[in-house]
Amino acid sequence: ELERQKEAPVDLTADKIDRVIRNTLIDYGIKPSLAGFRSLMVALRLIHSDPTYLKGMHNRLYPEVAKITGTTVKSVEVAIGYAGRNCGTPKTFLPLMASRIDDTIKLAGG
Repeated sequence: ELERQKEAPVDLTADKIDRVIRNTLIDYGIKPSLAGFRSLMVALRLIHSDPTYLKGMHNRLYPEVAKITGTTVKSVEVAIGYAGRNCGTPKTFLPLMASRIDDTIKLAGG
């Protein structure tokens, strides 16, 4: 019975994926009180579901996040840039976070 449990795939729900994203951001010092925290959550959720968003951040990702969050593309860009600068990785912040999140989800079996 125990052997079967180890091999069974874990189905991560959207809530669990959101928790992984949220915890990863917090681990990197990005606090939920940051004005753009929700934009970051949405951006990373979109990247997790479709990694090609990383290739079109300004043309695809930021406008989609702005639409979902009801804000402007500029606000999304500023929030993500601010978070990246605070982590010391302004140019690679989203790819780095996406990679960490995917690694955590893989470790959880998702």
